Amino acid sequence: MMNEVCLDLQKNKSTPREPSGEAAAKKKKKGGVSCPYYRQEPMSDFKNKLLLEAMDMEQIVTAGKQAKACPYYSTRYAIPLAELVVLPYNTLLHKSTREACGIKLDGNIVIIDEAHNLLETINNIHSVEVTGSQLLRAFSQLTQYENRYRSRLKAKNLLYIKQILYILSCLVKCIDGKTGIPGEQQTTKTVETKLITVNTFLDHSQLDNMNLFKILVYCKEITQVEQKPTDVPSNIPKQQEETVLRSPLMHIEGFLDALTNADKDGRIVVNKQPLVSQSSMKFLLLNPAVHFTDIVKNVKSVIVAGGTMQPIDEFKHQLFHSAGVTPCRIMEYSCGHVIPEENLKAFSVEAGPSGMPLDFTFQSRENPKLLTELGNALVNACQIVPGGIVCFFPSYDYQRLVYTHWERSGTLIQIGKKKRIFQEPKRAGFVDKVLDEYTKCVQKNVLSSAGSQTGAILFCVVGGK
Repeated sequence: MMNEVCLDLQKNKSTPREPSGEAAAKKKKKGGVSCPYYRQEPMSDFKNKLLLEAMDMEQIVTAGKQAKACPYYSTRYAIPLAELVVLPYNTLLHKSTREACGIKLDGNIVIIDEAHNLLETINNIHSVEVTGSQLLRAFSQLTQYENRYRSRLKAKNLLYIKQILYILSCLVKCIDGKTGIPGEQQTTKTVETKLITVNTFLDHSQLDNMNLFKILVYCKEITQVEQKPTDVPSNIPKQQEETVLRSPLMHIEGFLDALTNADKDGRIVVNKQPLVSQSSMKFLLLNPAVHFTDIVKNVKSVIVAGGTMQPIDEFKHQLFHSAGVTPCRIMEYSCGHVIPEENLKAFSVEAGPSGMPLDFTFQSRENPKLLTELGNALVNACQIVPGGIVCFFPSYDYQRLVYTHWERSGTLIQIGKKKRIFQEPKRAGFVDKVLDEYTKCVQKNVLSSAGSQTGAILFCVVGGK
């Protein structure tokens, strides 16, 4: 929604001075309000300021408001002249996003921090899910557009619109199994989930004879015309036939792009539900090297860094060897761990104090008896561990579920008799305070009305704050 409003504000011509009185009222009524920050001269000056000192995102926004210059476009204008560009994973690893932001890799050095997340991140970025509701909405909107503007559309645009409508109807048929015409059949008796190859999906959906590459090029050209910033705000081109395709089909365009992957590099999950609107189809990327190859081939060098990179053999094979990088070109550097090997012991516990199996599979992990058994095991651990205990949960939701159960069952009271209890704060600004207090309790016994406490216990989330 922010993107849409931004582009609409750029469309309107800016005037040397703001109108007043009756003129201002007419301009507001007609929707002719322009963006006060999208002005060429202030943005050019602000771009130069950005190149003189390093600022984080919040500082750039504040300085942009003071300079009456758009911080977003000013930053984009500064990219070609910058020596260092810091950006999120998604922007770097997603080719179309990278190109839209003007990030050029040729001859540069790419440094990826926290690289232990890299494989999972690439797979997640390029795994796309489309729901039946999105397909129905896109088909409805595009059909209405075609009916309204048919006489004003060029033959080429009308042809592509009809092809996109055909594709949407074929996709609906995959989760409907009936007519494939969105709106005519809203329910299906079949409820199933199946995993199939890309080629099988294209064959079943009757899209194997469609040139998805040409359709994607057409959509990409429209998107570039709509989103490309220009030197003069009033010169941004706007065509009615291009505007409609931007919003309804943006997400579905990503799914069609995923279908152009090689058959061996991904799978399709088709999930059929009683209502077509609740059904979905998802592309799962299996080979992250496909989308990392562009980066490896176009840059001068790639540096991946992280504190938990070991074991690194799988990482090298999936990202570098599969991208055509020979082993002799890969150099490794590793420091010793902060914990000496003799001070580390890892083992798993398969049953609780009463002998109940600790089965935390998805189907049973919310079982109250299981949560009580886990709590009893933790109470026993608190009895014998003299200092600190850190207890990790797989997610914030599961941490909240377990913690609430232990409050009701009295487990927290038992733990509190031996350890002072801390929780990972929801706001990042309180993390240091919690860690400092936890450390003090670990280093020094704390006396309370509950009895003698020896140390502390901290409940937190894997990959959290």
